[in-house]
Amino acid sequence: MRTSALMALFLMIVTFTGLTGCQSDRRTTHGTSASTPAPESDAMDVEQTFRRHYDSHFSNTGYAYSQYRPAYRYGYDLASDPEYRSRAWSEIEPTAPRGWDNSKMGEWEQYKGAVRYGWETKRNTR
Repeated sequence: MRTSALMALFLMIVTFTGLTGCQSDRRTTHGTSASTPAPESDAMDVEQTFRRHYDSHFSNTGYAYSQYRPAYRYGYDLASDPEYRSRAWSEIEPTAPRGWDNSKMGEWEQYKGAVRYGWETKRNTR
């Protein structure tokens, strides 16, 4: 009975996702083809970019990547904000710390380099 329930679940998943197990079945789903990277792939690429930057610039600070990651994301998100997206970093740097919470994310001075890199990364992907 348990095996048949698992088989039924498997068949539902296969039917729902369009997976057939056939390597030559190249369906297009959600506007992407098998050769087009999914949005998750883009996020992974950005994450890898941040990780490499951390490794080469901040790994010797005594702080883990997990502590720098929110700073990279904060900068990346700033560059997506209509208020900041078309301005130079020198213009936004004085106001960038507005949304930064030192008590939760650490001191701005410690992380502002990672914030700027996140901002530049987003600006360069447009």
